[in-house]
Amino acid sequence: MSKRKKIYHYNDHLLAFEEIQVSRKEKARKLLFFTVLVLCISGLGGYLFYHHVFAPEKIVLTKKIASLESDVERLAASCDSLGLVLAGTYFPRDNYYRIILGIDTLPFTIRTAGSGGSLMTPALSQGSSLSHRVKQKINQLNTQANIQLYSLEMLQEAAVQKEKEHHAIPAIQPIARKDLILVSSFFGKRCDPFFHEEADHCGLDFVAPVGTEVYAAGEGIVTLLNFSRTGYGNELVINHSFGYSSRYAHLKKFFVSEGEWVKRGQLIGLVGNSGRSTGPHLHYEVRYEGRPVNPAFYYSDDLTDNEFHLLTNKTN
Repeated sequence: MSKRKKIYHYNDHLLAFEEIQVSRKEKARKLLFFTVLVLCISGLGGYLFYHHVFAPEKIVLTKKIASLESDVERLAASCDSLGLVLAGTYFPRDNYYRIILGIDTLPFTIRTAGSGGSLMTPALSQGSSLSHRVKQKINQLNTQANIQLYSLEMLQEAAVQKEKEHHAIPAIQPIARKDLILVSSFFGKRCDPFFHEEADHCGLDFVAPVGTEVYAAGEGIVTLLNFSRTGYGNELVINHSFGYSSRYAHLKKFFVSEGEWVKRGQLIGLVGNSGRSTGPHLHYEVRYEGRPVNPAFYYSDDLTDNEFHLLTNKTN
């Protein structure tokens, strides 16, 4: 083992060299200073190395982060815009259609899935990042869209049923206005032409020449086609569904058969004078849920001759 080198200095007073004695405390102080100096130099070197060698990559990453944050903000704005469109356009329109179709409207709280508010004022200090809030809003919009989709499907089904009901209602006069002479008896009380006593008259009597064409007032299935024993003569009954049915009596001839499906405006027979009748006419009845109702409340008499002709020719 090599011996520690001794260090001397010249003493001017003694005119001789003396050995320098270094204390342990001094040695420890110098060692500490050296260690701190090395650490400082290393830290400075690392800082300069990172910021100068890796500076381009850091710039790129910083730009990407800024771009992503901008995309998230735009997405937040889009979410708010979609929410406003749903609440301001589609929800009111959906309720409007519901009112027309006779369906209960949906409360706003159900339509919005219990959500609301804007994403354009994010408060990161409130413990919720913008990206997390955007994700929540997207989930809420998805729920709202599903609710709206279900509502539209319900409206479509209701509209289809409403259209079927519309076609089923006996909504046209069974004889063309140009062929009609007059309405001899109305719905309600009247004097019976045979017994000369007041009696209920369950329909309308349209006076027209024998052979005048008779049309179905609404679409449905022919459920009765025979000669009546109760005075109606040759009678025809159509079940229109939705509770409606119609009767055409005192006919001369039928053009349909029992069980046949007929459309509104389809030619079904000819005016006659069969059965208990004082002259050529069509006895026309409308029943709802089995009870006679006034036919005049259901058919429209403001169709022009041309409109009535187009309607009946479309189905014949």
